[in-house]
Amino acid sequence: MSGIGMLPGLFVRERFAKKIERQEKVKLFTTAREAFQSRPFQILISIIILNTLAGILASNIDHFVMVYYMANGDIALGSIWKGLLSSGYAITGFAFIPLITWIANKFGKKQALYIVYSLNVFGGIMKWFIFQPGHNLYYIGTVAIDPIILIDPLLCGPMWVAVKILLESMMADICDEDELRYGQRREGVFGAVFSWLEKSALSLASLGVGLTIWLAGFRSELGGAQDPNTFLIMRLFLSGATSITALFAIIALKFYPITAERAHETRRMLEERRGNVAV
Repeated sequence: MSGIGMLPGLFVRERFAKKIERQEKVKLFTTAREAFQSRPFQILISIIILNTLAGILASNIDHFVMVYYMANGDIALGSIWKGLLSSGYAITGFAFIPLITWIANKFGKKQALYIVYSLNVFGGIMKWFIFQPGHNLYYIGTVAIDPIILIDPLLCGPMWVAVKILLESMMADICDEDELRYGQRREGVFGAVFSWLEKSALSLASLGVGLTIWLAGFRSELGGAQDPNTFLIMRLFLSGATSITALFAIIALKFYPITAERAHETRRMLEERRGNVAV
């Protein structure tokens, strides 16, 4: 993975690599401050922080719910269901790449995200009904499988694909607008700030998982015999965090100002300003 990840850096060159080598050095803190002043960038990082907080919280809490609530404390069985769920998310991710790309190309990135986040709101509500015991189980040998849990990645899996495809593409549009305003290519600093905030959100989300388990009053020695309120709180966090953060993301998108037409016009003006530039 490391070797493959290095290939773009080793062999892919920017169209304007020679020009950028001659431009004035980018000042880290100045650019970071200007990045935070960009309204589209503020909205984009708000969305990615919401995604990360909800996603990490849900992906950890659902394990506790499956093991101790659905499987009545059977760690082996609950872990098999968690593996099935995670595999479902991976398969769904690959399957939805062409569909989300087509929707974005046909109707625009914002419209594609509206669809994905609306699906996520519904998916969060459905988690309340998906992650509970009493479903009909199917057996593969001696292993009981709960197929109902595979509804979850069908509803919430597309969001993760959209984040990696569409939000990164929207970041490129923001960098174009930044170049049009300040006359420099500064993707590196924008990417660094974006990545730092995303990783900070990951850390906060991990802390949030621990706090949720603590607030719910979970005690591992009780196994599946937890207080009913413990499972109630876990399920409320699992369902509510997914739906509420997706709803806030939809609201944030309403204020995102870069449309497809504006992005194309910005690119046209940049190309006109650059003229013929050696690769």
